[in-house]
Amino acid sequence: RRQLEWILNKPGLRYQPVCNQVECHPYLNQSQLLEFCKSRHIILEGYSVLGSSRDETWIDKNTPVLLEDPVLATIASKYQKTTAQVAIRYQIQRGVCALAKSFNPERIKKNFQVFDFCLTPEDMTAIDQLNGPLRYDDMKVFADHPEYPYHDEY
Repeated sequence: RRQLEWILNKPGLRYQPVCNQVECHPYLNQSQLLEFCKSRHIILEGYSVLGSSRDETWIDKNTPVLLEDPVLATIASKYQKTTAQVAIRYQIQRGVCALAKSFNPERIKKNFQVFDFCLTPEDMTAIDQLNGPLRYDDMKVFADHPEYPYHDEY
């Protein structure tokens, strides 16, 4: 938020940002940032909406695998969907532009099949309660930088 406010309050600003891309998934739902962006007519674009790959060169192998979460699995079973489809649908219903990465053609196709069902308010609340916050990509290598954003509340 601080970095967005810095841009928005810049003297002589001619063009307001229209999009803010951040890590966003059920374990880091960015709800406060989402509300801030909505209040400023900025689209929140979420990356890592399906969690993260398990590449040990940059991810802690002890972090939970989002797509194996029992809450998501229960909801997915209820709608005969995958946990990935539920995670994507969750973001769409919140007003987040969801970016889902896959190299598998079958998974890419399934990731688009999220418009034939809606999550109930109870489903949304259950998924909201997964918020940790857990950041898969904490970029700790930049933690000493004065503009490192992850020291901020949101």
